[in-house]
Amino acid sequence: MYQTDQDRIFRTVAEEYLAANEAGWTAKNSRHNRQLLQDHVYPVIGYRVLLSLSEAEYLAILERLLEKGMSETARRLRTRILHILEFAIEKGYATSSDLPFLAQG
Repeated sequence: MYQTDQDRIFRTVAEEYLAANEAGWTAKNSRHNRQLLQDHVYPVIGYRVLLSLSEAEYLAILERLLEKGMSETARRLRTRILHILEFAIEKGYATSSDLPFLAQG
C-alpha cells in the first residue's frame, strides 16, 4: 500500500494533492490554498504521519481559527483538509476505515 514512510506524512500528501489539482485553479487560488496550509496546518501537523492524526487534531486547527473570528478561513481550510484526506484515500495512502470521520464530513 505505501511506497515509503514519506508517502504517509501529511505535508507530503497535501503537496501532492496541490500539485495534482492546481492546473484547474487560478494562480491566485493556487497560492491561497498553499498559503492556508503553510500558515495554519503545516506548523501543527505537517510532519506528522497522516494515519496517526485524529479528527480532534484537525478540529483543533479549525477551532483556533474560529476563536480568532476567522470563520471563512476555517470553512475554506476544512474543505481543503477534507479534499486532501479524500485524495489520500484515492491514492491508496489511507482507507475509509482509517479515516472514519470523513463519512460524517
